[in-house]
Amino acid sequence: HHLMAGAGADPTDGSSPLLALLGTAEGDTAVTAYVVSLHPAGARVSKPDVKRFPPSCAYINHKAIGLSLCYEAGVLDAIHLYADGVDGFAGFPGEAPHGLCVAGEKSTGRSVVEALGEPTSKGTAGGFVFVQ
Repeated sequence: HHLMAGAGADPTDGSSPLLALLGTAEGDTAVTAYVVSLHPAGARVSKPDVKRFPPSCAYINHKAIGLSLCYEAGVLDAIHLYADGVDGFAGFPGEAPHGLCVAGEKSTGRSVVEALGEPTSKGTAGGFVFVQ
């Protein structure tokens, strides 16, 4: 499973350094510093897997730390957090926004809706369930 914080999230609520990254430019030093902070001290930061889709979408996948960043027209638009073993990602080691959890005691669908409210849209795509 993965959790996604997208354009509907309030990056100014101050509750999450992760959400504060929404709206930053691709290559922003704040994003780089956050990615480095998720690696164990002294560990080598692995190079991300980058996938670009015309006309202006880019996914920067940090599989070693369970994090995928989606940029639209060069601006961070969505953040995907992965549980261990999903799509070749390791589990996200950081703190998810709103007290949600993708590792250990994983959040349930109910706890996600309780924390974030009912999604404006949901469905399935490619075998995955998504909520926005």
